[in-house]
Amino acid sequence: MAHIPSLAGIQRPISATHTPVAAPVVGSASRSRSPSKFVQELSTTHAVAEPQQVILAAQLAVVKPLRAWTAALPNRTVPLETGGKEVNLIRTILFAFALGTGLAIFGQCIVWVVAQLYPRAFDSPIAAQAIFNSNSLLTTILVVLIWAPIFETIIGQVIPVAIFKFFTTKKSLWIVGAGLVFSIGHVFGGAGITQFVITLGYGLIFSASYVYWCSTGTLVATIAVAVMHFANNAVVFMWVFAYEKLH
Repeated sequence: MAHIPSLAGIQRPISATHTPVAAPVVGSASRSRSPSKFVQELSTTHAVAEPQQVILAAQLAVVKPLRAWTAALPNRTVPLETGGKEVNLIRTILFAFALGTGLAIFGQCIVWVVAQLYPRAFDSPIAAQAIFNSNSLLTTILVVLIWAPIFETIIGQVIPVAIFKFFTTKKSLWIVGAGLVFSIGHVFGGAGITQFVITLGYGLIFSASYVYWCSTGTLVATIAVAVMHFANNAVVFMWVFAYEKLH
């Protein structure tokens, strides 16, 4: 019987001379490119970008630089009230400031759209316009940017949430109750149903943020929401100030 060579004997010389080619890794070439160049290539291509490419472009252009920037921030931590953990106060404040700024821009865009569709909704001035029209510039700055963020955070979030905690353990009720208190307080300041709806939306967001940050301690939550409120009021103030100057 003739000897049949084994497969191993046949494959051995092939494997010795054959150089395997690694399978291409999706996105490996893009890692060596700069984020702006990679995004530019995606925008100039005629083909529709794959979802993975879009996600990778977003990570390269936004997420990774933002993480690198926040990682380079000073690491100032304060002890929490529970668990002996720590929280980076600077990063929390910066995040609250960015959140308040984005909230103000989004809110003013909604107000503008409503004003175009139903102008009569703003027959009575909203709080920001009322304060601006009835006070000097310095008084307006002090009230809108200093007094309101501190006082309204205490009256509209800290105290209501603390009170509602005695009656229920449901955080959703804390948020709704505090949001209503925040909104009703603004309506008493001299505005109508439009002001109630606007401030109710803001009150719910501020209250939800406060309840979320309460897990890091009441002091941290109060500071974060006050900063968030300050950033929101600053954008609204500049928006109203520019509107008054243009008209």
